[in-house]
Amino acid sequence: MIDRTVPRFALFAALALLAAAPLPATLASQETWLGEMLVEDLGIPKDELSTEVESLIQGYQQRLASEHISSGEVRDLVRMVLAADTGLDSADPIDMAKRMRTIRENGGATMLEFMTRVQPLVKMSPDRYERFAAVRQTFDVAAPLYHDPIARTQRVLDNLPEVLDLNEEQRAQFDQMLASLKESGVEKYSAANLYQELLASEDAGTSETSAMLRQRIDSLLEGYEGHVAALFERLDPILAPDQRAILQNTREHALAVAPRRLSDAPADARSILRQARRLKLDSAQRRKLDELTRATAPAWRDAGRDEQAHRLLADSVMAELRKFLKADQVRELESRITPAPARPKADRPSQPAAQPPTAPKPAPAEKAGEKSGG
Repeated sequence: MIDRTVPRFALFAALALLAAAPLPATLASQETWLGEMLVEDLGIPKDELSTEVESLIQGYQQRLASEHISSGEVRDLVRMVLAADTGLDSADPIDMAKRMRTIRENGGATMLEFMTRVQPLVKMSPDRYERFAAVRQTFDVAAPLYHDPIARTQRVLDNLPEVLDLNEEQRAQFDQMLASLKESGVEKYSAANLYQELLASEDAGTSETSAMLRQRIDSLLEGYEGHVAALFERLDPILAPDQRAILQNTREHALAVAPRRLSDAPADARSILRQARRLKLDSAQRRKLDELTRATAPAWRDAGRDEQAHRLLADSVMAELRKFLKADQVRELESRITPAPARPKADRPSQPAAQPPTAPKPAPAEKAGEKSGG
């Protein structure tokens, strides 16, 4: 199935590609984070950087520093995001969003121009293409600040002939398949607006609207992925063995398995913590919430795709929140969380039993507030 997760802060995940790292000797003297991005974070080997690419790196770095944004400004923001561990959940979302928006508006057009000129000069792979696309979206002021799986899959399909290195006969057959796919009405599928509405609904705490939007997105993705899966099935027989191996890897990029449908997704630990942050908290409560958010991050990652582990972790987080929230705050938080009906067992993938992760308890706080009755 298409990867249907909705990372609220995909923008900052993409920005993390610009984090500071050691530079190759040929680029270190230029002190350029653009070169660092290409060599260290986009996975482009040093020997693939032509003189033309290095010239572009140096020129655009100087232009960005003098006209728009500095490497220090970008790296400071990156370090803030990485230090928070869970992204904006444990940092100040308003301040960070404003700073990132300023960077995008001031330097976005120049960065897009740089990426457009560099991309044809380096060899692409599915993974590298995805990273390029992520960075491009980071600096595209017209792009949404979240991940649209349908748009991502379409980019993979558009890049497929180059990735598979199709010969003329194969390319002609692929083009015909792609044309048939478009004639089937696949272009009507777009989740971008629905994701935007869903994020706004979650911010507003309107649970009924969120549930309806999740169901609409699920229906849309199921229809789209059926068309794309059929395209891959038709493409496989015309490929050579080495191309089939690449296709399988590409298929995993385009049709990544997700643990559950959006409409079945219960409120997980991170969404509970986000909603808790929207409550009117005093300073002691906010400090306790920050500690709990940081303590929860490793357990949330360890839970991976284990749905039961995520449910248990969410219960653990709620139990910790009840220890320092007032009774009326707990009631408000519970009203903001959308309970989702459990999927019938027959529809669920079987999983081996595992020890569920639990959120480590943060240190006791001084009179954080009245405890609720449970």
